[in-house]
Amino acid sequence: MTNIAVIDPDQLTNLIREAVNPLFNEVRELITNAPSIKLPVNPPNDSMREDLITRKEAAKLLQVSLVTLSAWTKQGLFPFYRMNRRVYLKKSELLESLKKFKTLNLNDTYLVKK
Repeated sequence: MTNIAVIDPDQLTNLIREAVNPLFNEVRELITNAPSIKLPVNPPNDSMREDLITRKEAAKLLQVSLVTLSAWTKQGLFPFYRMNRRVYLKKSELLESLKKFKTLNLNDTYLVKK
């Protein structure tokens, strides 16, 4: 046989507080006594900013469409950087990658997704 206890809302509120308050106090203490961690913020320096180009600029430099450039970056041919929601490429890295692939035909099937 199951026993059912009838309590009023104030008693239920007190029971919940008694059960939960020690846990909240423990969490509060852990947060208060936790060592603060400061992550280094390294804003891009001027030389890095000068070297970054947009996808549109990169596509124009390579004389390819944005779709082709996107496919190549997804395949890992060119490293890219995200700042907020925008995608940038380093011109120097782009040119260095081109040197590596200079002997390849950029229209080879493994470079273009079908």
